[in-house]
Amino acid sequence: MNWDDIRVLLAVARSGQLLAASTRLGITQATASRRIARLEEALSVPLLIRQSNGCALTEECERMMPIFEVIEARFAEVTAIATNQKLEIEGIVRLAVPDAFSQYFMPEVLRELAQSFPHLEVQLVPLGRNLSLSKRDADIAIMVGRPSQDTLICRNLAEYSLHLYASKSYLQDFPAPETLDDLSQHRLVGFVDDMLATPSMNYSQEVFGKYRPTIRISSAVTQVQAVRAGTGIGILHDFAARQFDDLSLVLPDERIRREYWIVWHDQDPLPMRIRATIDALSAHAKAKSRDFWTSDAS
Repeated sequence: MNWDDIRVLLAVARSGQLLAASTRLGITQATASRRIARLEEALSVPLLIRQSNGCALTEECERMMPIFEVIEARFAEVTAIATNQKLEIEGIVRLAVPDAFSQYFMPEVLRELAQSFPHLEVQLVPLGRNLSLSKRDADIAIMVGRPSQDTLICRNLAEYSLHLYASKSYLQDFPAPETLDDLSQHRLVGFVDDMLATPSMNYSQEVFGKYRPTIRISSAVTQVQAVRAGTGIGILHDFAARQFDDLSLVLPDERIRREYWIVWHDQDPLPMRIRATIDALSAHAKAKSRDFWTSDAS
């Protein structure tokens, strides 16, 4: 096997297209095709499935990708040592993140990554219920609750809290509830149950109980805006709600606790671009740990 052939395959896997990969590597598309064919011949297995809109990896190639990435990492380390240069972090890293975390915490992390690693391409995508790290839907995921799969490596990122909130304008029209049973007299805002990324996000079942939300929104960020607009009472992340003066805490003793976990697929060694991103996320979460909790309730 030739390292240049493997490098082309990695570029195609990350971009999904031969043309984009060849452009990134500064070679012609014909050269990229020849190198893929040479690698397929050396391994005696097909690696790519040509499609009208690009290329997909074969199942054999999917299983080999972690090994190819280890080769890439080792080659970069050897090159850095030989040339006495600082190891450059580059390539593509994809993060799947819940939208509340994405909205209120990821912008600063993205800025730090861009400043520290100018050649690293960071792709931020929504955390979906069918996300599969083993199928390379993402390199890293921020999940609510610790996943149970043995093939995943998990690190506790932060504990956060949620409370019931209503807009001040809503509470001018409807008396604030004093007990959970009083919620029967109010409009409730919650998630769409069958679109939850994980059962841990079913806050409505835990707090509302027998009282069903009549407004259901799949986005936590949009729920905040709906509650601000006076739609009803919703269970909001404290780190999001505290940013708006027009929101009031309701039933402050009804606190929900959850944990964010940073999760990645088991690889040894871990590619440098993934390791650097995990470290940046962990450092930022530690620095902002107090922001995940409300100071309005105990």
